[in-house]
Amino acid sequence: MAMVQIQWLGFPALGLCLLLQGCAVWSSDLQYHLALETDHAVLKPDCTVVLKSVVDDVLKGNNGPLGDHSGTIRDFQIALERQLHQTVKNLACYRDDTTTPLSKRSVKWLASYAYETTDPDQELRRFEEYLNSRQFAQELILKVPVVADERQGEVEGLMWDEGSCDRRSQWFGNPEAKEGSLCSSRSRPLYKILSYKNEKDKHPYQADQAKDLLSRLLSRVKDVRADKARNVRFFVLGYEIPWDEDDTLIRYGMRFYFIDTLTLGASASDPSVTTIEYLGYELDYANEATPQPVLAHNKKGGVPGKDEGPDAQDITDAKTDAPPLSTTRRILYWTGYPFAVAIGVKNAAFELAKIPFSTVAGILSGRDNPLFYPAQNIRTAWNALEVEVGHRPHYYFLPGLVNLISEVPFVGQLFQFNTGPKYMDWDFAPEPGRTREKIFLSRGIYGGDKWGQDTGLWASWAKAAYPDYDVYSPPYRHGTITDVLWSMLNLSHGPGYNEAAYIMRHAGQADRLYLSGHSGGVQRSASASRILANHGYSVQKVFGVAGPNVGQAYVDQRFPNAFHIFLNTDSGGAQDVVSKIGVVAGTYAETLDMLALGPPKYIIGGLAGLFNAHAQMWFYDVFDHLGSRNATISEIRGKVSTLHQTPFRQSLAEPIVFDAYVRSEFSTAFRQDLERPSTEMDFLKGLSNKWFALDYWVLPGKKKEGDRKDMEIHDSKQYKEERESAIPWRRLGH
Repeated sequence: MAMVQIQWLGFPALGLCLLLQGCAVWSSDLQYHLALETDHAVLKPDCTVVLKSVVDDVLKGNNGPLGDHSGTIRDFQIALERQLHQTVKNLACYRDDTTTPLSKRSVKWLASYAYETTDPDQELRRFEEYLNSRQFAQELILKVPVVADERQGEVEGLMWDEGSCDRRSQWFGNPEAKEGSLCSSRSRPLYKILSYKNEKDKHPYQADQAKDLLSRLLSRVKDVRADKARNVRFFVLGYEIPWDEDDTLIRYGMRFYFIDTLTLGASASDPSVTTIEYLGYELDYANEATPQPVLAHNKKGGVPGKDEGPDAQDITDAKTDAPPLSTTRRILYWTGYPFAVAIGVKNAAFELAKIPFSTVAGILSGRDNPLFYPAQNIRTAWNALEVEVGHRPHYYFLPGLVNLISEVPFVGQLFQFNTGPKYMDWDFAPEPGRTREKIFLSRGIYGGDKWGQDTGLWASWAKAAYPDYDVYSPPYRHGTITDVLWSMLNLSHGPGYNEAAYIMRHAGQADRLYLSGHSGGVQRSASASRILANHGYSVQKVFGVAGPNVGQAYVDQRFPNAFHIFLNTDSGGAQDVVSKIGVVAGTYAETLDMLALGPPKYIIGGLAGLFNAHAQMWFYDVFDHLGSRNATISEIRGKVSTLHQTPFRQSLAEPIVFDAYVRSEFSTAFRQDLERPSTEMDFLKGLSNKWFALDYWVLPGKKKEGDRKDMEIHDSKQYKEERESAIPWRRLGH
């Protein structure tokens, strides 16, 4: 009986322990610092394990493969891991009972690659792809650096405070601030890759191939393929050493490259000989902090180690506001306000209803304190009220009624009517400076706070591909699977409201907006596009990666594939379960649309066609703009090297090709110089203009000439003349 009582007492204690995360043995950051190498400008930092020093000590000894052909990769692991362990024990701050050894958190992996292997993930082409990915990462980090977003105005928290900066770790030296304050005045890099080639490598490289480690490796791979040498294998030994308590926010990595050659004996009596050569090693640092927004052509932005950078006011002012509305238009829009309030209250109520489910999801799969997940539901409920109650909508009574109907749980998506961006331009591109192009990137669920987003390299690549665009990464804080299910079932769209609120702080109604999301961020971005469109913002396109979606994205469908989702639908070891959920969600949405909208579309359209062929096409076009889905799905061939990772995530725990999901597709998806927009049908344009207040409005700064130079050009006739020659696009899969 006493044992039973102790067990019943233990269960609540264990539950409380899990919630407060106070009983876990390894539930704190490491008690010492890590560094790739030391800053040569200062002395070696105290209480810090310098990885380069440890590795170099091992490579100079007789236990590794360097200069000792009798050594093996296993021998090297033993020597390296013992040296790491001993280095920690020799730290002045080491305590036997409290200091966490590196072996308790670190993981290692070994990958092999050869010519024409049975497993495609061990083939030389995959290794070459991996090396090119690493080389691309190095180039991005060097040429398009990103730093942490440490603006005071972007700090959130209810039961906790994120803090405006995070000084826990850096890629070199002791991270403690020397200025006497918690936050440093110098920008900190989020990523670093350092490469060291084997200076004693005697292979005859060409001059342009011997300059660095990755160039040497690519050269050796090319030689093996050219020789069709099946007796040669490349080995990559990797280590991931997380520093933080969640084992992901701040990660250090080491990877070592070897080439193994099997030489057959001259005769059957002669033994075969295996030779292992050490080629070099790399050290990595990855920090998952939210990257600072990067403004187009801003010479001050994102330079690590510099005091200068775009301050909060620069980022806040980087927007283009729309011209003021007429008095009549403002009054009409106020008639839609009661519907906006009802929509906001409905979404806030269902966000609060998620709290029990988010708590369980946080306990099972979350990072940080599990209570942060239900607390985020309270935040997103506030965001829904902030956007809908705190802003006048850009629709009046009738569209407001349609929008309210489209918020009905489970079936309301059928009544979503995508009219495209609020302000549409025509053939003449706007002059530089009249508007801004803005990209917003959203990670998926189960991220942490703003220090656990890991979108830095994704933002870096977006900036490299779109130098004329502003790039932002709205944090997706403490998301769970409940967020995605709630949104797909049309119960509430809290994460979408959170992203929309962020965008409304950083963009004007005349700016062109482009959203991209991964995993649960796809549903979040689609929801945010609808919210923004209903408040006068112009979302041009949405690009989704490996994420499910039900519900339209309000985008400019005059362009082909304006809402495009890439899903990995392969089976086996390369399967992506989330992508498979995306296929199921798409099938559900298409079936719902077909059953509910198909019969009236063809019945009404068919009857109208008996009298007027154009009327039939009008009805068909209207029904095509209704429904619960308008995405184009592209199914890609998966592979182990893609897995379900945030795009461009610098993984250190496995040989991931970090840009495998989105390469050229992402870098061309948002370009304005490739596609001439087609024209909507006259009937639909008139319907949109009258019902949804979509004006054919010229962008700010274009003035009339003559007597009324103070007037903006606003000429629907001119629009028709310029657009009547446009040939419509055919979307993929339609």
